[in-house]
Amino acid sequence: MSGFASVLKHFNPGTHLNWGRDLNAKFFLTRLSQFQPKYEFTENYLGFRIRTAKDRDDVLKALTLRGELFNPNNESRHIDFDGYDLIADHILLEDIETGEIVGTYRMLCSTFADRFYSESEFELDELFVHGKRYLELGRACIKKE
Repeated sequence: MSGFASVLKHFNPGTHLNWGRDLNAKFFLTRLSQFQPKYEFTENYLGFRIRTAKDRDDVLKALTLRGELFNPNNESRHIDFDGYDLIADHILLEDIETGEIVGTYRMLCSTFADRFYSESEFELDELFVHGKRYLELGRACIKKE
């Protein structure tokens, strides 16, 4: 079983981790501490910085924002996470003035992943050509204000 497959067996898409008592959270944090971006960029535009997450703390900010926006009635501290988050890059939209992360997008490249999240929802085999590179963008969210 590949390293990626061993991570995925612990998490289903949309897993929500409770920091206080969830063993999956401890496993996740251990794996996340080794996070390194695969592709890095930074662009400033109209008071915002668009950039890739550079470390564990950045990824946690993205996953926390997703948890807040995808599950607005959930008052406990949950994040939105699945196993793909450990091998993906995370694009962040940061308010330059406040430093707050106000948006995020997950970017998964076939160079680093042997499957995409979309394959759990759709039959995509006919779309893929051996030797080509593919990019999946997903789990997008932006705060209203």
